[in-house]
Amino acid sequence: MRASERQTRDTQYKSLKEDLEAMKSLSRFGRLALKYYTWPVWDIAMNPFSAGSSSQPGGVQGQAPQLPFGGDPHANISQQELDNHTLIQIEFNKGELRGPDIEQGYRAYKDTPTQRDTVALQDWLEHLQEVRHTTASEAEYVWQHLARKEQDFYQLVDNDREKDIARREIQLLNNMASDFASRDAIFAYHIADAQKRLQQTEHKALSVPILLTTARSTHSDLPENWIDYYSPQLVAEQVRINWTRQKELLGFLEHSTSMHGDLQPEPGTPQEAHLKQIRQNADDMKKNVEATERLLKEFEEQVRKADEHVKT
Repeated sequence: MRASERQTRDTQYKSLKEDLEAMKSLSRFGRLALKYYTWPVWDIAMNPFSAGSSSQPGGVQGQAPQLPFGGDPHANISQQELDNHTLIQIEFNKGELRGPDIEQGYRAYKDTPTQRDTVALQDWLEHLQEVRHTTASEAEYVWQHLARKEQDFYQLVDNDREKDIARREIQLLNNMASDFASRDAIFAYHIADAQKRLQQTEHKALSVPILLTTARSTHSDLPENWIDYYSPQLVAEQVRINWTRQKELLGFLEHSTSMHGDLQPEPGTPQEAHLKQIRQNADDMKKNVEATERLLKEFEEQVRKADEHVKT
């Protein structure tokens, strides 16, 4: 469905919910369909595999979460632009991008070189460097784990349920690897910006701008067999968040299908299509949950294994 069509549909659904007389006239199935398409969790859990990505692996269709309005310069993107471009949203934990003169992840330019707190700016720079180093290690771990999973996946011959779940596992890992790579690039930008601002406070002429470093390989910093003893804390947490969102959405879908399981709409009608879509989404989400649970167990076991290795 095109973004403009979704916007029109959502507007109509909102008007319908505010019209009490119209709500009373809805059939049992009509009320189910309205509840299904206006459920609040739909906006945040429609993409179960990536908190920030607009891709939709797993067969559950919907729109990407809306960006918050305020200081974000991307908040006013038009529906036409959404139709013509892919919008990828990268999430950061609170505090990761909360630095001097930073609002919504971007420079606010409300300071001046002579009034800057150089101590706070230096602390901000060191914080960014530390977080980026951790992110780079996690990104490398996910990348290596994905390669291993891909090898196993391509050995599967039968296109059955087991292969479908394995596919969902590597979809999740691929999206996470992409997110971590994007996070690394954003941290690199803020590091270069902080270095530039520190030079500006020293009244140095910036005739040659500071180079914006790109994502670096971590191979030179990592010992042999490091992946066997690495503790993927960020990876495990992101998978756990995805799993929680999926479970919440699955609960709603299973409740809807069980509550209206006795419905037998006429073949070929919109009612039949709606009910069929709900059941299909529930089945797809079960596979998503199973795939994510498998990865969560793997990463939690890896964290435990790494902790035990440190103690020895």
